[in-house]
Amino acid sequence: MKCPQCGQEHSNQATLCPVTGSSIVAFECPNCGQVVMSGTAFCPYCNFDLAAPQSRPRDRWLVLVLAGAGVILAILAVTFFIVVGNPKGIFGGNPTNASPTSSFPTSQAATGGLTPSAVSTLTSTAQAATIQPSQSPPPLSKTPPSCANIGQTWTRPADLMTLACIPAGSFTIGLKTCEFNGCQKEVNGGTVKLEAFWIDSTEVTNAMFTLFVTQTAFVTSAERTGSSEVNGISTPVSGADWRHPQGPGSSIAGMDNYPVAQMNYYSASAYCSWAGGHLPTEAQWEMAARGSDGRLFPWGNAMPDDHLLNAADSSLPEPFARQDQNDGYRYTAPVGSFPAGNSPFGAQDMAGNVWEWTRSLYRDYPYNPGDGREIANAPAAGDLVVIRGGGFFDDYGSVRSTLRYGAIPDLSHDATGFRCVYP
Repeated sequence: MKCPQCGQEHSNQATLCPVTGSSIVAFECPNCGQVVMSGTAFCPYCNFDLAAPQSRPRDRWLVLVLAGAGVILAILAVTFFIVVGNPKGIFGGNPTNASPTSSFPTSQAATGGLTPSAVSTLTSTAQAATIQPSQSPPPLSKTPPSCANIGQTWTRPADLMTLACIPAGSFTIGLKTCEFNGCQKEVNGGTVKLEAFWIDSTEVTNAMFTLFVTQTAFVTSAERTGSSEVNGISTPVSGADWRHPQGPGSSIAGMDNYPVAQMNYYSASAYCSWAGGHLPTEAQWEMAARGSDGRLFPWGNAMPDDHLLNAADSSLPEPFARQDQNDGYRYTAPVGSFPAGNSPFGAQDMAGNVWEWTRSLYRDYPYNPGDGREIANAPAAGDLVVIRGGGFFDDYGSVRSTLRYGAIPDLSHDATGFRCVYP
């Protein structure tokens, strides 16, 4: 593969660049050019064998030369420091910066994610940096505590996301009977037993994704193809991507705490892997959204209104929108804007705002986690992947917690986002 960090050719199974030492999150398939996550055995687009040995002796010599040059430069730098910059020796003297400061924010929002000041600092740092390979993202400095009780939270060091604890338990997935238009795929899900897990309390934001891109040089599929889907428009829009959700005339400037959009399955999965987790299974997502008491929506069984979620209302100029409701946002809303709509575990925005990717294939119920529907690596050709929750463009009847939609993994549009789980 062509390494996204140094531009040289490495083994297709490499997860670390031997030149820079940085993590390789994803790379271009050498056969078809599509973006593939590192460690994948076969390209999900063209089925090319990525594990086959790649013999490139010239590149190995180039790596050795570059590595040797790096060692020489490091020796010269240390020598200069000893002789010129620190005449009292490496261990002598009184350094003037005994307590170095860091621009990386340490505060966190009570509702999950980054505080406004932390978002500003984080995004300013990310935007000021040149989008080039950098050091590997910071590893988890600690593992989360044991998840046992509702109300427990844990802050993920990679992006300062606050995660909510979902204790172990069983629940009935889906509906017992179909009472809504188009709900046939939601019935007879059966009982699912889950181990305890942690889930992002909000959708991943623009500021967080900016940090990820800055540290990994990741490029989304929408950016590579040059166009993507925008709700309400029948053909792909040229120039639409996560930085321009509705196309060239749109921007995410001033939208640090809004959910990142224009995400396909691969981009979402790559981010979660970088952050130390993965996308939720369909069962994990639904449990976190509605609990085990059979409620229809995160907040209960009351029908949606504009203080509970961001969905199609009078702020969206569409004939199917609820004209008697107005949540104040034409497109997405800042994460956590509707606390009255929180799930029983404190997860926010699990109805409306943006659809959220899972790592489950779109297969009929009953739900059997052992039948191969929970994706281990990447979807196979022709597979559909479940997305959940509905988005800002959906009517109030399409945001129930049981609703399932099968999407092609490469689908990106201005109402697709995600959140992660751990472990």
